[in-house]
Amino acid sequence: IALKQAIEMLRPNGEVVRVGMGFKPLDFSINDITAWNKSIIGHMAYDSTSWRNAIRLLASGAIKVKPMITHRIGLSQWREGFDAMVDKTAIKVIMTYDFDE
Repeated sequence: IALKQAIEMLRPNGEVVRVGMGFKPLDFSINDITAWNKSIIGHMAYDSTSWRNAIRLLASGAIKVKPMITHRIGLSQWREGFDAMVDKTAIKVIMTYDFDE
């Protein structure tokens, strides 16, 4: 779903970098990619250049991270966090240590 949404939101002539492996078949047409000259680049891991670029994009404000964080939970709520990811009600779960526990 995330790759499909990334491609849909991508500007014409834009690129999406897919990091890692997916195991489910893709369920969308490639016509949008062809019609708007969009590119998908596969990559298995991050390198130092990727990290520098990511930090630069975050620092410049080009990427808004806060809207992607849908859940903030304590360590004791880890199961709820995993369940939210599995049932796709979460985009990004931040887990913090509960000092009061």
